[in-house]
Amino acid sequence: MATHPSCGEGPEARLMVRMSIRPMYAHVGCSKTGTSSLQAGLWTSVERLESADVGVPLVGRSAHRRRLLDPLGWQPARGFVGDWDDAALQQTRMRLAKARGDRVLVSNEDLVELPTRGVDRFLELTADAGLDLHLVVTLRDWAQQIPSEYQQFLRHGMQEPYLDFIRQVRDREGRWGDHFWRRQDPVDIMRRWGAVATGRITFVVVPSYSADPGGVFRLMNEALGLDPSLIARPDHAVNTSHGVVEAEVFRRINAALPEAFDDYSEAYRQLVRRPLTTGVLPTEASARLRLPVSELAWVQERGRSAVRQIRASGCKVLGDLDTLIPTESRTSPYTPVDDADVARAAVETFARLAERARRRRGKASA
Repeated sequence: MATHPSCGEGPEARLMVRMSIRPMYAHVGCSKTGTSSLQAGLWTSVERLESADVGVPLVGRSAHRRRLLDPLGWQPARGFVGDWDDAALQQTRMRLAKARGDRVLVSNEDLVELPTRGVDRFLELTADAGLDLHLVVTLRDWAQQIPSEYQQFLRHGMQEPYLDFIRQVRDREGRWGDHFWRRQDPVDIMRRWGAVATGRITFVVVPSYSADPGGVFRLMNEALGLDPSLIARPDHAVNTSHGVVEAEVFRRINAALPEAFDDYSEAYRQLVRRPLTTGVLPTEASARLRLPVSELAWVQERGRSAVRQIRASGCKVLGDLDTLIPTESRTSPYTPVDDADVARAAVETFARLAERARRRRGKASA
């Protein structure tokens, strides 16, 4: 951590610096906890937030990526594995320092993956901007997160069958298993973000969307100390999921692609992910992907361990911490996907892709 610029100055100057320090709330994840819906609401509520003295210096995912993720060495589907761009980080520091309001808010779920040295750099950046970092982490139980992240990782080119992915998560092995833990394990998150005082860390346990659609908004407003009406809730579904058959179509496409599409290339993003996630591959046309009941015992034990350690940490908790221990109602017996169903969904997907291409050609020639 860098020495605060007030060191060595007189008492009046030090008092002025202390008075100028503002809290910055960094909502850093976890992913698949209603973050897309929450952020969609945030970006449409910037004027209301700023009128309530809440500064939002980075609006939208692209701004967070350009100003924070990329300068800290983030790479899609790999994490913070690149070099820092110190010049870009200095520009970000100035932007944060100039943010309006008596407190500042940023929200990006990929920040949760920062390694310890990246956390130290992030804290240094915010301190140099005159901001006191407060961490907000949204959580859900792993019976919900494992199938949700499986679908998210498919969108990053993953080829593993669902049961193989679950085994990798259970044993924390392989690229995708380790990636899941860095994004989803609150104990690992507390360890890597250990430079933040526990009194400045809030865990928000997000209720099931089906049971409480507005829960993540209500709890996040409480975590930030905001009036519940400030962050608008979107009036449409955000980041919808595929059914079990459609997820298998996505996986088999990934497995069949040539090497030119490897490693989440630009070609993959433009020609595979974008059309499949924007209507070409149906969403939730088949049964929901769920945790197999045979995997419940170890997931429950991981939940119990996380609950014990969060309670012992001294971090603030909003929501029902015990819901991180899932019940059997979150599971279902595992049934292999029928190849005939996959074939029908694949044909429908190809037909939708062809129809989309036809419409675009018609617009281009008009």
